[in-house]
Amino acid sequence: ELAFGSGAHEAVRLGDGPGAFRLRGQIDRIDTAGRSAVVIDYKRSGGSVGAAAKAFEEGIDPQLPLYASAVERLFDLQVVGFEWVAAARRVRRGRWSEQAAALYGRRQEGTAPKALAHDEWRALLGDVVERASNTVQAVREGEHALQTVDAKRCGRCAYFHVCRTSFVRGRVPESAGDQDRAGAAGAADGAGA
Repeated sequence: ELAFGSGAHEAVRLGDGPGAFRLRGQIDRIDTAGRSAVVIDYKRSGGSVGAAAKAFEEGIDPQLPLYASAVERLFDLQVVGFEWVAAARRVRRGRWSEQAAALYGRRQEGTAPKALAHDEWRALLGDVVERASNTVQAVREGEHALQTVDAKRCGRCAYFHVCRTSFVRGRVPESAGDQDRAGAAGAADGAGA
């Protein structure tokens, strides 16, 4: 495991301008071959591996591309892949640069992922950092557009108790006052959030 933002490694600055931010995290594993690296996130089950890959594909979970960018800055390595792994079930899913084909071939279990051309791979990592930076900038400017992709995920979210999605959907907690109820009704109608 590699923690950064505490202990031996500082937080990593990502993004530019008003959206620049410092990323902290804990990476489960980094495999290296020469100056190339692969970032690995362990999951408890094969289902968790699939869910993580799906959340990434849907643009919901930027964790591994952000960690890949952090590894490149911390260690002057070129990350050529990242993957989610359920070791006990020998299930893995990931995204790889075509440069990593030989590296992935030695560890393949199941079907090989689509390898991205080098330019596509670099664009993927850059796009995720840019989206995160844009989100940070929007939050700093007071924007908070609620964009619940899947209501089922809200119940499992660690931040559900502080998120306003219940007001947007018109479900106001019993303890909310009349003013909050009026705001919730307007928000549910699309009049505000």
